[in-house]
Amino acid sequence: MKKLYLIRHGKAEDPNFSLRDFDRNLVEKGRQDAIRIAHEIAADITVDRHTLAISSTANRAIQTAEGMCTIFDYPADRIRQDIQIYEAHH
Repeated sequence: MKKLYLIRHGKAEDPNFSLRDFDRNLVEKGRQDAIRIAHEIAADITVDRHTLAISSTANRAIQTAEGMCTIFDYPADRIRQDIQIYEAHH
């Protein structure tokens, strides 16, 4: 059976005029929450040659994906980054 997990990025820096939304980073709580959630669902995740992780290229999204994939033993360099996911207008 195929499974699809949709995971929203962790808590990020507050929006401000000196930083584009796209460039906002995770705050420490966001990093910790991503790792906690990854540990909670790790037993349900099967990583094999068919596994594909896809992330927006926004800083906070890729930082969340990289942190979680570390827990899943999924190589960060295999995360497919797609700018079209950002704002998901298409």
